[in-house]
Amino acid sequence: MHSKSVNAVKNAAYPTTVVIRNCHNHPTDNAAVLKFRDMGPDTKQTLLGLFHCGYSASSALHHLKTDLQLKHGDDYYKVADDGHFVPSVSRVQKLYDSVFRKECEIYL
Repeated sequence: MHSKSVNAVKNAAYPTTVVIRNCHNHPTDNAAVLKFRDMGPDTKQTLLGLFHCGYSASSALHHLKTDLQLKHGDDYYKVADDGHFVPSVSRVQKLYDSVFRKECEIYL
């Protein structure tokens, strides 16, 4: 542990100014960033509905992507890499597991 006098000497030798601009130092709207967004509530409800109709996690995701392609047409690429609309397979599988694990515990 350093004493205050030692820290004061270091601070005087290395003056620092911190400026906070409240902006990102990287783009926030490209595919590399958007894929990490949380799943949207509409997407989650759609997937839950598909699960209850008997779809597996991968088939529900495929169905969701197909619906989005039909809905957005040539602009599908704008939503395809956005995790808000098209979550990763692992996120869909975790949602599937969380829903059916709870339902299976009811019957045990």
